[in-house]
Amino acid sequence: MESNLEEMLNRYKSYDIFVYSASYCPYCDEAKTIANGIKGISVGTLELDELPDDTVKSALIAKTGQKTVPQVYIKGEFIGGCSDLKALKKSGELNKRLGL
Repeated sequence: MESNLEEMLNRYKSYDIFVYSASYCPYCDEAKTIANGIKGISVGTLELDELPDDTVKSALIAKTGQKTVPQVYIKGEFIGGCSDLKALKKSGELNKRLGL
């Protein structure tokens, strides 16, 4: 299980934007919509509520200190949640971070 946990915890490194999400969460849906609306980048997600237990969620909380989803990464950097992603988009900083 450890290698699978490590793989899930490091999945964000393979995408321009990665969202750790919950399938029922409207803020997660909004973050994914924002990310998927940007052309020419790779977007990944992992639905934490669809995993068999809370191991990944617990490890993410320990890693980031954030207990809520979404947990959004841009180019491998944890930036926070949906409101943080929206603020970066509104300011134009999101495209800069993505190299667009």
